[in-house]
Amino acid sequence: MSATEGPAEQDNEPGLFAPRPGGRSRPVSRSRSRNNSRSLVDDDQMPEFFRINTIRNLKVKEGIEVFSMWIFVRFLFYHAAYPISLPFVFLFDGSCFAYNMAFLPTADRRGLVVFGMQIVTAVVLWMGIGFYFAAPDPPDLLYVIIPLALYMMHKLMIATKYAVLDANTHEWLRSGVIPREILQSIEMAQWRSLDIEKTHAQLRYTATQKGIDTESLFFYLHKDVYEQGIKHAKCAKLQEIANFYEAKAPTVAEGKSSTAQDEKKDGIPDKKLEHDGDMWKGNSDTKGLIRVPVLPIANRLIAFTLENTCSYENLIPIPALIQAMLPIIITLADGRSFGDNSSYSVAAVVMAAITVFIYFSVALTFLDTGRVDNQRRARVIQAVGALIDYEAPLRHKNSMCGMTMFIDLAWPQNVSTWMRFRWLLLNLGGQYRARITLYTSYVSVLTLGLIMYALIGFFLGTVNIVTVCTVAWSLLCLGYFLGSSIWYGSATNEQFTTQARSISRIQLKLREIRADYQKSHKFKSSLRRQKIDCRLKRADMLLETALLLLDHDSKLEPVTILGFEASKELYTTMATLVGGAVGAILVEVYFNASG
Repeated sequence: MSATEGPAEQDNEPGLFAPRPGGRSRPVSRSRSRNNSRSLVDDDQMPEFFRINTIRNLKVKEGIEVFSMWIFVRFLFYHAAYPISLPFVFLFDGSCFAYNMAFLPTADRRGLVVFGMQIVTAVVLWMGIGFYFAAPDPPDLLYVIIPLALYMMHKLMIATKYAVLDANTHEWLRSGVIPREILQSIEMAQWRSLDIEKTHAQLRYTATQKGIDTESLFFYLHKDVYEQGIKHAKCAKLQEIANFYEAKAPTVAEGKSSTAQDEKKDGIPDKKLEHDGDMWKGNSDTKGLIRVPVLPIANRLIAFTLENTCSYENLIPIPALIQAMLPIIITLADGRSFGDNSSYSVAAVVMAAITVFIYFSVALTFLDTGRVDNQRRARVIQAVGALIDYEAPLRHKNSMCGMTMFIDLAWPQNVSTWMRFRWLLLNLGGQYRARITLYTSYVSVLTLGLIMYALIGFFLGTVNIVTVCTVAWSLLCLGYFLGSSIWYGSATNEQFTTQARSISRIQLKLREIRADYQKSHKFKSSLRRQKIDCRLKRADMLLETALLLLDHDSKLEPVTILGFEASKELYTTMATLVGGAVGAILVEVYFNASG
């Protein structure tokens, strides 16, 4: 990869980036001199800092605000009463919709698997409930309550998925039988596993929704940052991302300014960007900065933060199996019987165990998706903040191959680009996150219900050892995943304050640089000093606006759980509730056994 280099005059410009001995450079620390920095000369016109669509207008187009109660109730009935509800599906939505919901078998192998799972689990649940009530002396009511609660929670999640889809998507699902592979594009699994192409598609979709023109959005990097972090990066992952975007040139990589006047307006010389198969080939300005498109930077940032997220998807069957078998094992170990031990009672217990295993796995999978999403979002936004930290640039030795990235906010273009870049990554996957929020709320309500059931049983003395073990394990599993989601959600919310602090420090540093260069005799031309002062002043003004936007965003769109802002205090409250409920019922059983 190559890029045109600017003249040696670049070392005379003030900024947050200072040269190292031997030509290597690094961001300025507070203790270093302010007079050996860099800058880019701009004209006196203030660049526009905008979001094409407002936050409130955008939220109406996606997420919970498009929730349709009629669709929710209708599809909840479809799935909860399946297969009895099939005639109503044909009546209201047509046979094609029934095939697309896998209510009927198709030649598609994936669709056939989903159909089999739905019909088998529905039959097993309702037959188990039927056997329970058919038994002369049925086993504990827990064998009905837990399977039915988990089953209905899953159907609530499915109904929610269809309730937040727009009218065009519903018409598309009614128009014909669609292959299952295509239908999976609206499933949550699409969000759990992201590769380079899917990440790029999500970035473009989010940018369109938020009114961000990514094709004309660039960072201006210092030459040393460009060469160390991009041009000479040896990491295979970085090369794979670079090759992906090179193949998409010139629409993504080229990023030409529309007119020479626009280029001059941004302090860029009147030269067109020539694409030669190198996606990073930038139009080097007269001060040595390299122009780099934001989408590849965003993609690689997400790719490496994804490697640091931990998903328990492959381990989820283990706690689900324990949840399903625990009441059976405890009943046998305690010498109890399953009601009258009739064939009806045993069949009800076995079918309840099968249902619990399947739907407890589903509940934990969705909770794990929300936990990973919050974890990924927190780490991405933390990495975005590290890009501008001139005291500690982003260095992920293990995950980013020693790559160093630093965005110098002494240039006004970088300030506005970074804010849009941050806004883009913060809202990435919003159409999935709205569903995750609702799914998490359903599981949270179930967890709170189990806590109330345990506490009431504790005070009334009606809980037995089977109920204790079953409820306690459910609370521990669900509480762990919920607590993790709250923890990472609070980490995302804290980044608003952390990044505001970073910007305030940068603002102070720029003001110190301005004061030093106003008194400096380094430039003989007073016009030159005036232009430098103008550029730093513009960056200062944009940073002031950035602080206001960060404060606005932190109040308007924090991460919430059950309507409460995710925080360390909420995490402590949830842990106390879960731990207290489990401890209370265990203590009660211990005293009952001792007495």
